[in-house]
Amino acid sequence: LGYCYRNGIGTSVDNQKAFELYQKAANLGNADGIYNLGYCYEYGIGTSVDKQKAFELYQKAANLGNVNGIDNLGNCYQYGIGTSIDKQKAFELYQMAVNLKNEDWLTRIVSFYQHTVTNQQIPFLLLLYFFNY
Repeated sequence: LGYCYRNGIGTSVDNQKAFELYQKAANLGNADGIYNLGYCYEYGIGTSVDKQKAFELYQKAANLGNVNGIDNLGNCYQYGIGTSIDKQKAFELYQMAVNLKNEDWLTRIVSFYQHTVTNQQIPFLLLLYFFNY
């Protein structure tokens, strides 16, 4: 329901209502609610921006196995969002998301490699992934 309010599906956009609904879901221990609440804090949707809180919520969602939480937690570690940069931890989380078949994995992995390895290595690494998939 929070998603509907945030995106105006069947209703007008109401970011405050979306935030409140995500908060209720998170308080009930719902991993999707926790992830979405983290997203709200990261981008200031229905609340003020709080990168540290977003990081903590992504971590909690990731610990519950939420693939979007895992992916966004990797993003936090890669870019220092709410935490210090830890490229190794980011890579490990992206690989975990890959194993759980998160559709954003390709974007994250390519972006990660663009900043850590030469462009010539990227095609080899992607082929290696597909053959092991």
